[in-house]
Amino acid sequence: MMKNKDLDKGTVNIGQKKNLEENIKENWFAKVGVHSPYTVAVFMLIILILGVFSLSTMHTELYPNMNIPYAIVATAVDVPAAPSPDDPDYQAKMQSYMQKIQEIQALTPQDVEKLTIKMEQALLSVTGIKNIESSSSAQMSLVIIEFNDGAEVDQYSIFSSIQTLDFEVNGVKFTNPQIQKLDPSMMPVMTISTTFTNGDTDAEKLSWFQNTFVPALKRTNGVAQVSPVYGDLDKTLVNASYSRFNGETSYTFQITKSSDAITTDVVGNIKAALDKIKEDYGGFTYNIPYSQGDFIEQSVGNVLNDLVIGGLLAVLILFVFLRRVKLTLAIAISIPLSIIGTFVAMYFMGMTLNIVSMAGLALAVGMVVDNSIVVLENIYRLRAGGASIKDSAIKGASQVVGSILAGTLTTICVFFPMFFVEGLMMRVFMDMIWVIIWALLISLAVAVGFLPAIVATLKLDNVKKVKKAETENVETKMPVADKKPNWLSNAYDKTLSYVMKNKWWAIALSFVLFVGSIFLAIDKGFELLPASDQGEFSTTISINRGAADKMTKVSALMDNEGLYKLFRNKYGEDADILISYNNGQSAMSVLSGGGENITVSVVLPDNYKKSTGKAAEDATQMVKEHLTGDMMTDANLTAFAKDIESTGGSDMSQGMVATSITVSLATNVETDPHKSLQDALTNDDLLNKLRAVTGVEKVSSDFSAATILHSNKNVVGSIEIKLKHGQTISKVQEEVDKVIEDFADEHKDDIFKGIYVVESDFSQQMADTSTGMGLAIGIGFILLYLVMVAMFQSWISPFIVIITVFLAFTGAFAALWLFNLPLSVPSMVGLLVLMGVIVNNGILIIDFINKGRAEGKSVYDAVKIASKMRIRPILMTAITTILGFLPMAFGDGTGGSLMMGLALAVIGGLTYATIMTLFIVPAFYLCFNKDKPLQNQA
Repeated sequence: MMKNKDLDKGTVNIGQKKNLEENIKENWFAKVGVHSPYTVAVFMLIILILGVFSLSTMHTELYPNMNIPYAIVATAVDVPAAPSPDDPDYQAKMQSYMQKIQEIQALTPQDVEKLTIKMEQALLSVTGIKNIESSSSAQMSLVIIEFNDGAEVDQYSIFSSIQTLDFEVNGVKFTNPQIQKLDPSMMPVMTISTTFTNGDTDAEKLSWFQNTFVPALKRTNGVAQVSPVYGDLDKTLVNASYSRFNGETSYTFQITKSSDAITTDVVGNIKAALDKIKEDYGGFTYNIPYSQGDFIEQSVGNVLNDLVIGGLLAVLILFVFLRRVKLTLAIAISIPLSIIGTFVAMYFMGMTLNIVSMAGLALAVGMVVDNSIVVLENIYRLRAGGASIKDSAIKGASQVVGSILAGTLTTICVFFPMFFVEGLMMRVFMDMIWVIIWALLISLAVAVGFLPAIVATLKLDNVKKVKKAETENVETKMPVADKKPNWLSNAYDKTLSYVMKNKWWAIALSFVLFVGSIFLAIDKGFELLPASDQGEFSTTISINRGAADKMTKVSALMDNEGLYKLFRNKYGEDADILISYNNGQSAMSVLSGGGENITVSVVLPDNYKKSTGKAAEDATQMVKEHLTGDMMTDANLTAFAKDIESTGGSDMSQGMVATSITVSLATNVETDPHKSLQDALTNDDLLNKLRAVTGVEKVSSDFSAATILHSNKNVVGSIEIKLKHGQTISKVQEEVDKVIEDFADEHKDDIFKGIYVVESDFSQQMADTSTGMGLAIGIGFILLYLVMVAMFQSWISPFIVIITVFLAFTGAFAALWLFNLPLSVPSMVGLLVLMGVIVNNGILIIDFINKGRAEGKSVYDAVKIASKMRIRPILMTAITTILGFLPMAFGDGTGGSLMMGLALAVIGGLTYATIMTLFIVPAFYLCFNKDKPLQNQA
């Protein structure tokens, strides 16, 4: 064993090293590239041409194509048409018609529930069903079917199972069931608010909408359906007229597209059709409160900006390190080549340009230069030693091809378990995974085959040759910029020596920090997706069905001196404000439990400084203040608190992001299950205990006599728990579950007798997703280790490298905690990215340590020299990767918000782990290796 003073010896025998490098097995790709530059040029042009063609033909969407395993079966009362007054038998037919109407009006939710139960029972024969939920109102039965993940949603099988049923209740006929597979295309792509200035009557407007407006839009390419938000164009405009946009009475329509149509194309077609209608019909104007196409272009554009900025920052840091324009450009060329080549792969895989796939490119932009940095640094290290430019190019790439191939494969292999994890969240992120994989593979080909050819052909030969000497400090040969050891190198040399002398203390400290970071991650909880900020929110005001002078109060609230004035004063003249009244009879109302309400939707001005979530909270509080008490200060906001209540605001962009917890209770009591359930849901002791939970803003019981809900054939009701802004759902959910569990156990013989808690779909999805992601990380960890065992032909070296993963997780957890972000699906994907990226640094160090020991160096010398030789490429690759992620970590828009957790996890983990790797990996290597030469490792 060597003495500690030998730690300071950083010398290497040049003769031994030269002999080793002369025997490097030349890589075929590098050799062909250097000797056939025209072939390389042709391949580069082919990639560029195919990439540009692929990009020009790819479609733009908001999210990747997803197969959502849900179907909806809806059937409603078949309302007969009123007889014509011109009919000779008008009186008799009118009498029969009124009798039918009375029979329809006499239907109760309990009556319709009988039909729903028959449908639920029949649907159980359909293969692949996981859950069945339903709602029964006085005039509609709605059944929602959830299929097992991966099961085919077979609409024909659904229809076959129920086609023989009798769709009649108490003599009232119901329509044949409408079966619809749940698809993102069902969501409206555009909301249109129309107004008139020519004084037409309601009857004239109705006729024009029926015969001109709606048919013209339906003929538009890609449009599937045009429907008023709350009205019915076949009968009346009364409901639709209760809508005001920016203070003017408006008729609001929503447009859905065909499932195979491209959103941005459809939106463009609709706008052109609206302009043509406006041109042909005087007195008609329109506004577009919501356009999914505009939002898609903005979101994808934001991610594209992140990609460009990240690429430029990566190139800038390369120049700072290299101090040579030509050398910087030689490496920087790997960015456009890798990105454009990835477009070709995306095209043939049928991907779209969406915020997830584009985010994958933005994340990859800092990673694709890593291989090129390692190759170029090694080429010029050999060139500085006296080799010719062509030999340096070939041997420089050949010497490191094993380590960069292993590094690329380890980065890729950690993503493989993701392909086996089930769930909607996994399908959302698969485009990102594929994009990163393709970008890395193409960057490997660029580094090994194209870069040596570029260096040799363009004769990037501005490197000072090192004077040959029997003994030479390796630091004078390492830097590409031909600088002598600087303050950073000297500082690293001294610190590394200290750590190597006190290796066990350093290892113990890193372990303590890792354990502490785990507690930081647990403290913040878990969520599926972070909330995004589109600058749009809505607040809902619920109306008691039995309120006195209800319509008078509704009219006052919707008047320009009512809610409109309130919101206009709050958010300024540049905000768009749409106020709509819903009488509770729409399908969406039934689906959500029914109820009459007024919804105020606001598109905030671009210069609004608060977050959308905070704006929604402010709006809710503002409405509550004006609707509290018997009479309001403002005469036009006259309302009784018992009749009208603000039920909360929400950021409309959140989509799959939860801001509330739904506790569903079911009963298996056969005698009066509705009464039994209502008693449990409205128990004041339970509700007060839930209100006392930390992070809860509001608790409300949702048990409506107007709508009966079922879950797997049992009657259910729910308690809605709204979270305070910034609260993590998993932490609040844990305490809520404990309160419910304790209360149910205490009252199992009275209030909760026959009552049980139904786990919500969201809770189940969150649990499955977190478990699946944890499993993916665990399996990825194992695959990572096994790949390195095959590379190093050792069990110990991979174990030393794998330590870098724990270091990376320490930094990632700390960064998320610092920015007040919980673990989420994107941040856990970031952990996978980290696992693949950070081990490359460890591989580079261990690979060169083993090469040094094969030359006959001691363990201490080999560790010291390899660490100092690799510090430059390690820092360069780490900083370029960090800067590539930086715009996404602090970018605006949905793309930036969605990927912020991922980017911060990678930045925090890579920053901390890169610094620690330069010290901890050498320390671990010294602990696990004896001081004797390695054989056959060259």
